[in-house]
Amino acid sequence: MAAIRFLPLSEAMDSADVAWLRMDSDTNLMVVNSVMLLAEPVSLEALRRTVASRFLAFPRFRQRVLRGLTGPAWEDDPNFDIARHVTALKPGMVRGKRSLQQLVGKLAMAPLDPDRPLWHMLLVPRYRGGSAVILRIHHCYADGIAMIRVLLAMTDPSPGVGPAAAMPTSVPARAAAAKSGTLVGALGRAADDTLHVAAELLTGGLHAVRHPEETVSLAATATATVREVLRSVVIPADPPTRLHRKLAGIKRVAWAEPMPLSDVKHVSRALGCTLNDVLVSCAAGALRAHLLAKGDPVENLEFRAEVPINMRPPDEDFSVLGNRFGLLLLDLPIGVENRFERLFEIHRRMSALKQSRQPLASYLMLNMMGRLPEIVEQQMLKFFTTKATTVLTNVPGPKTPVYFAGSELVQLLFWVPQAGNVGIGISIFSYRGEVQIGLITDENLVPQPEAVAKGFHAEFRALASRLRVESGGPRHRAA
Repeated sequence: MAAIRFLPLSEAMDSADVAWLRMDSDTNLMVVNSVMLLAEPVSLEALRRTVASRFLAFPRFRQRVLRGLTGPAWEDDPNFDIARHVTALKPGMVRGKRSLQQLVGKLAMAPLDPDRPLWHMLLVPRYRGGSAVILRIHHCYADGIAMIRVLLAMTDPSPGVGPAAAMPTSVPARAAAAKSGTLVGALGRAADDTLHVAAELLTGGLHAVRHPEETVSLAATATATVREVLRSVVIPADPPTRLHRKLAGIKRVAWAEPMPLSDVKHVSRALGCTLNDVLVSCAAGALRAHLLAKGDPVENLEFRAEVPINMRPPDEDFSVLGNRFGLLLLDLPIGVENRFERLFEIHRRMSALKQSRQPLASYLMLNMMGRLPEIVEQQMLKFFTTKATTVLTNVPGPKTPVYFAGSELVQLLFWVPQAGNVGIGISIFSYRGEVQIGLITDENLVPQPEAVAKGFHAEFRALASRLRVESGGPRHRAA
């Protein structure tokens, strides 16, 4: 008599995660690519020990995606082997920054094995006297805030802690995420409440009958959110610039050298803007300078950036993965020549958007897309991604140095994926008192992204130098 074989238990995938799973295309993969630059060499054995004790402490990373008739689900990989997921290059294959950039760009369009958990870690030995570690995780596993938590859960505050130590109960990223304040908490609660009341109404409305006053309030929230969804439908497509045209499906990545966070704080305080306003303005200026260098007209030009907004409650268990964020569609005033005027206008627009229901509306739309047939999601994706030219994300990291597998983490770089016809991603990350910018582009849009990355620094230096030259800095303050 044949033995009975029990299949692994599966867990239905959240609808927002389903939406990201199905966004892969021939020109854009929904994979977050990151690089850790380490001061000292790390062996493959030490890397695997760290991954086994820290990374795999998140059970999700032992799971693969099961595509069944009832929709995607998570299931344990019965043949999980860490050796498949944590590998190393031969020494000398990558010798410097340019070759590492080329490697990351090539990997950015390399699909992950669909029969295994959708992540891979690659050790680059002997990189600039230390090591580099490339980590690739599919977006369906986690959003940016969750991924930073995962990365930092693998680090220690000092080099004396061994790689096999237990995963910490908290990480610096949790406190950093909570700093975004009441907006995060309010949006997170609004998302939970709106989804909850919708479910209650669809399944009989017992809660609505028992608590009519709460249902009225939630219905008002839902109505405002629906208005925001309808508004996003009628927003016109971005103008056809060299930054928003047909994609080649070949990626290029770059990063600029880090700059002091204290300098950015000085500029933001002097001008009455947020740190994020200053950094976004520098990114807009760098894109403007790139277009001008190519001889393209920029007068009155505006195009949009998709700006992710964290919607996780500040008190959420940091081990929770998944995708919990909404998007702001920020109109970048590329045509504004004066850097201060451009910064103040970005500050004004960001302040207005933060008061809107746009992040909640986009989060609910992602949930809806994940529940619809895949062919419908693809058509919606094509429609909505015509309305933006770039993705721009800013993630805070720890303020003090951390150590990975006993080696000091010198730089942490990451590149945000783009969906549909969007082909430019700008990632800003702060770590140990420095700000790091990473850029990923499609070859058909920006074949040499290093120039744009350097332009980010040039824009900031121009702002800072004007503040030093003018006594007391500009007197105009943002509203």
